[in-house]
Amino acid sequence: MELSFAPFLALFGMLSFAPILMLFIDGWRSKDKDNSWKNVGAFVILTGSAIVLLKFFGLVFVFFVPLVILGIGCIKSVTKKSRNDP
Repeated sequence: MELSFAPFLALFGMLSFAPILMLFIDGWRSKDKDNSWKNVGAFVILTGSAIVLLKFFGLVFVFFVPLVILGIGCIKSVTKKSRNDP
């Protein structure tokens, strides 16, 4: 009988995504212009983690599609904040 580490690795992946996702949402909802770096940084970390998971597990639609949607929103949010600067 062979022990599979896939469920444990998936659980670890979800637990490591949670604080990054919370950082992303915090930067997203904040009205403070200094928090726009949180959006970009969290998006880069999430994308990198998703690429690693895609490579090892092939979970294309589970991770990639929501990241694209979040990335488009992140880019719109950052560009909108920079356009409103005096």
